[in-house]
Amino acid sequence: MPLANTVGKLAILVRSPYLALRWARGRKRRGVLVPIELPHPSPLPVDRIDICRNRPILEQPACRLLQLPPELRHLIFEMALANRLVHIQLVLAEQYDRYIVRTTCYAAEWLSAPYDLRMVDPLDDIPVALLLACRAVYVEALPIMHRQNTYYFGLRDLPKILQCSFGQYCLPEIRKLYIHQNHYYSFEVFPVGLWDSMFETLQHMCLEVLTLEFTVDSAQVQRENFRVDNTWRLGLLAIRHLRTLNIFFQTLAPDSPLDAEKFIDVQGFRDLMIGPEADEKYEAFLLVEPTRNSHVDLGQQSIAQQA
Repeated sequence: MPLANTVGKLAILVRSPYLALRWARGRKRRGVLVPIELPHPSPLPVDRIDICRNRPILEQPACRLLQLPPELRHLIFEMALANRLVHIQLVLAEQYDRYIVRTTCYAAEWLSAPYDLRMVDPLDDIPVALLLACRAVYVEALPIMHRQNTYYFGLRDLPKILQCSFGQYCLPEIRKLYIHQNHYYSFEVFPVGLWDSMFETLQHMCLEVLTLEFTVDSAQVQRENFRVDNTWRLGLLAIRHLRTLNIFFQTLAPDSPLDAEKFIDVQGFRDLMIGPEADEKYEAFLLVEPTRNSHVDLGQQSIAQQA
């Protein structure tokens, strides 16, 4: 037997007395290992704690935070947990061969142009420890965190992230969503499979603000490359009761956003989704719905509807 292998085995046996004992018992003179039965595990402990003999745990003193007026508590929870742009993404963990969900918080501002997270300094993380203070604080503060933050996702990771972070029971609490899709290497802006699952997930939310951002390769792209087919259009229009709808087209240069109206009739979508008469317009639009998967411009549908 080579000396290196012998030294390696001896090192393993020295580190583990259990393996050394098993090796010594099962070894014969010819150097053949024979299987041996391991002893039965130790029985369960019998000296268990009898809770009937212990003194009952005293009730915790009243929390000073919960003694404040509800309006003041609401402001405190808003300052601590709300008014952020929360970027949630899947990243590869360094210690493990798997992906983990990572969040980064930024200042949430009124959107007149698409966000460029490369140009914004991150804020402090949400103090989740506040939610774990007690059950009363958790029940009162958790809806504030869900409703008053804008959550930023990539389209491809959205279903997995929502399942791993929020869960299905918290989806109705989401009010503001920012979805980014990078099409720098593809002209397929509206892949049916991804958007179908995304629209199905959005149906479980009570969205008030929805922002869609598409990153394209250059400012010279043609409108016909970004026609909205009927499947994608109906999926977006099925999201009702919105207050704000933003659709941005962006290049890799942060200072050169594109005019979304060159690609999509954004105002046509807003007329059918936002406002007191949006439901009536939406029902009338469905009556003149074109054939499924046909490429028809939404602005032409609005003109035909008014006529």
